[in-house]
Amino acid sequence: MKSKHLVGLLTSLLWSVLFATAQIPAEFWVIPANDPRFPTSGSGESWDTPMHFSVGQLNTWMSDTGPLDITVNFLPSTKVYEIFQSGQQPRLVIADTRANKRVKLIGKLFDGYDANGGGVGPSRPRPTLKMSNTLIYQGVWGVSGYEDKLLRSGRWVDNTDPNKPNRTSYIDRFAMENLILDGNFPELGVGTSAANATGYKLFALDVWAKKGLFSNLLIKNFGVVGAVPGNAFNAAGTETFPVMFTTFDDGQVPTRNEDGTVTGGDTVPQAAWLVDRVDVSDFHATHGGYATLVMAQVYTLANNLRADLSGSSLLSVAG
Repeated sequence: MKSKHLVGLLTSLLWSVLFATAQIPAEFWVIPANDPRFPTSGSGESWDTPMHFSVGQLNTWMSDTGPLDITVNFLPSTKVYEIFQSGQQPRLVIADTRANKRVKLIGKLFDGYDANGGGVGPSRPRPTLKMSNTLIYQGVWGVSGYEDKLLRSGRWVDNTDPNKPNRTSYIDRFAMENLILDGNFPELGVGTSAANATGYKLFALDVWAKKGLFSNLLIKNFGVVGAVPGNAFNAAGTETFPVMFTTFDDGQVPTRNEDGTVTGGDTVPQAAWLVDRVDVSDFHATHGGYATLVMAQVYTLANNLRADLSGSSLLSVAG
């Protein structure tokens, strides 16, 4: 028994060293724990041995202890991937402080895959990540009111030196594709009803990354409850942002010079962020709450000020 435990420990340490030194991309396959096709959790190394999904495991992969480059594949299922966590804690959170972290969360559209990665059988609906029906107050904004987020990363911390903005969990790249995110707003209880006078905001995504991709996503059943009584001079708490992402102008976009030449920047992607076929629907608003459904913002290094991304080469919108 001791030898098995020692072998397991050494294997875990070996993988940790490999991920830390060689930055080997890691790929995992997950399935809802109550999917009858896979009653036992597998290794997660391939589509036919998927691991039972858990919020805790995904958060571990997206933390400092996880691999630097990770892809998590969500297999299609008639069951939903339930997003919850006990206590006053966030749901899904990217808590990796390494700037070269890359995270991909990909919904798969086939039950099986061949040796070349091609889908086998008929295509299936996008997998659904759904908030549990237990309301969790994530934090306080303004004077009163609470908010929750299905997935978040990054933190902005004021810095006395404007040339050295403080970024926490600001990763290199984040991608999310082929998924349905269901906020389950009507089922979250009294906190999302008209009986709540202090306010509540429910986000789907709040991601900070140098580059990113949102593609083929359906964002539904998120919402906001405004504070009562309202204050015409302070609208804080009445607006929410179902899809929000933040980047810094770090020169990741090539500069087009007056003579037509292009210099600098990263080669892929040409825009720092690409938003492609993202549909926000079934939004719920109470007590005057409202939303900017897709909120893109960029901080500049010169003055730490946010700037509108409209028309900027940092952002590309397709579909």
